[in-house]
Amino acid sequence: MRISIIVISLLIVLAVYTIVSRQIATRTTGKLIATAQQPTNAAMTAALAVLPAIFPATSDRASSTLVANVWGRGVMSFEFVIPNANIDNIPIARTALEKELNNYASKENIHGYDELVQPFKITDFWQALPEQGAQWHIDVAFLVNEATGEYIRDLEKLGQ
Repeated sequence: MRISIIVISLLIVLAVYTIVSRQIATRTTGKLIATAQQPTNAAMTAALAVLPAIFPATSDRASSTLVANVWGRGVMSFEFVIPNANIDNIPIARTALEKELNNYASKENIHGYDELVQPFKITDFWQALPEQGAQWHIDVAFLVNEATGEYIRDLEKLGQ
C-alpha cells in the first residue's frame, strides 16, 4: 500500500513538472517570436517603401505570420503575403528586397546571432496561382539564434 502511494505521488509530481516546464517553454518561445517578429515587420515595411517600382505602395504596415514550426522550436522565419507586386524577374526582386531589409537593419543597428551584420535572409519567394489571387509569398528569416542559422543552412543544403 505504501509503495503504491509513493509511486502515485511520484507520477503526480512528474506530471506537474512536465506541464509547468512546457508552459514555461511555450511562454518563452512566444516572447522570442514577438521580439523577432516586430523588427522583421518593420524592416519589411521599410524595404517595400524603398522599392515602389516592384512593390506598389500600400498604406498598411507589413505584417507576417510565423512559418510552420516543422524545423523545430526557435526558428524565426516569417511569411509575408504581398498583393499586386510587379515582379518580372524573381532573382532580381529577391536580391533587391533582401538588400533593403539588411540596409534597414544596418540603419537601425539590428544585428543577428553572433553579431551578424546581415541578419535578414529571404528563404522563400513565390507567387500563388492566379485563381488564388496571384499574391506573392515571401518568407524572411531573422537570424537571431542558432536554430534559425541551422534552418538557413538546412535550406541551403536542400537547394543544392
